[in-house]
Amino acid sequence: IFGDVQFSTASRELENAGFALGQTDLYGTANNGDRLNALFELVLEYDGNTPVADLERLWVGYTYSDALIVRLGKHHSAYGYWAKTFHHGAQLYTTIGRPFFLAFEDEGGIVPAHVTGLELEGNLPTSLARIKYEVQLGNGSSVVTGPEGAGELDQQPTGDDNANKLVIARLSARPVAIPNIWVGIFGSYVEAMARSDDPLLTSFVRYTDAPQAIAGAALSYLGNQWEFIAEYLHMRNSIDGLNDYANEDGETVLAADSRDTSNDAFYLQLGRTLHDNYTPYVRYEELRMDESDAYMLDLNQSNRRQWLAGVRYDLQANSCLKFQYRNDRSEGRMTGAGPVSDQTFDVFECQWAFSF
Repeated sequence: IFGDVQFSTASRELENAGFALGQTDLYGTANNGDRLNALFELVLEYDGNTPVADLERLWVGYTYSDALIVRLGKHHSAYGYWAKTFHHGAQLYTTIGRPFFLAFEDEGGIVPAHVTGLELEGNLPTSLARIKYEVQLGNGSSVVTGPEGAGELDQQPTGDDNANKLVIARLSARPVAIPNIWVGIFGSYVEAMARSDDPLLTSFVRYTDAPQAIAGAALSYLGNQWEFIAEYLHMRNSIDGLNDYANEDGETVLAADSRDTSNDAFYLQLGRTLHDNYTPYVRYEELRMDESDAYMLDLNQSNRRQWLAGVRYDLQANSCLKFQYRNDRSEGRMTGAGPVSDQTFDVFECQWAFSF
């Protein structure tokens, strides 16, 4: 079980200062012999003030050898380093939260954090490095927008709204000479779709079969009391035949150009553990997007940068306190609903994270 409780001043996520319950993560694994295994992860959280239960992961796997492990079910997607290394428990990572562009689908992330389908994984040791490959084939995420135009990614765990599948691949290595270093490259391809759940909109499908390619690289070093993590991704969207949303009066709700667009996102994180239980840390993260990108506009994204600094204090192995300041800035942009102004938030927050 993982859980956390936190306090934050007013921020992009919270209109007023206050306390908040984080996710309660119920996590379990099972093995039947040396080859057959399974994983289950259920998260209890709040959508506004409404409690909800999300089945975050459920898969069954079979190990044929170190070079081939086959899993079928719902997985965390193999983008970069953070998505596969740190799961839903805040106790697992140094900072209070994830990089904003790697947030979970219902919290504003720009790439799917989960994929339902097939996963292949294997380790290929060599004299220079231990190499690992991961390949995932599953349902693609759709962008679902609501009455105000802002949307989120739909994981589609029970079926796909089109025949196009998401393919993700990651290749990583740990050098034999420096095993504390991890380096990886990754990429994905899907033909994306956006639709509306607003019954007042006469055009429900905004675009379909829109090619989206993502490529990136990540690096981490964890050793000698130091933590350094860096990750970069490049997203290219090609959206043709764009359908503008129209209300009952025929007015455009959200408009964007129909063309190829490119977006870039990255973060750098550095931490140093002192006296075994204090870890001061800093992180910088940034999203640079094409302001005519329909995919990014539907996700309510804008050019944004954030830096944060804090300290984590480990009460014991499975419980910690975190104190953090972050400066969150986003640039204004034009939308079909009107202009959005620049926004800046100076946020002070603290968190008690734990696991049992």
